[in-house]
Amino acid sequence: MLRQFYTLFCSFNRQAELTRLIAWAERKRLPGPRRCYQRRLDDEQCRHARDMLRYPHMTAWAHRAHIVCKLIYRAPRYPRRGQAAAYRYRR
Repeated sequence: MLRQFYTLFCSFNRQAELTRLIAWAERKRLPGPRRCYQRRLDDEQCRHARDMLRYPHMTAWAHRAHIVCKLIYRAPRYPRRGQAAAYRYRR
């Protein structure tokens, strides 16, 4: 149960981080990285929708926890160096 909550909570965090990276890539006019981040965000949203059907109550609690953490800890204005490396496709 706790593991599912943590997985859903991390999913919300990844979506928020990818959204920030997409906005950053648009500001920098980087079409390649923007498309990559958008694909990753689409994959994450599909995974999130599947988990939402499986665990609706747990998803609601994870979303509430994400909102509280977002209010307490502000997102950095600029992405830190190497932040996007976690979303690189590995061959």
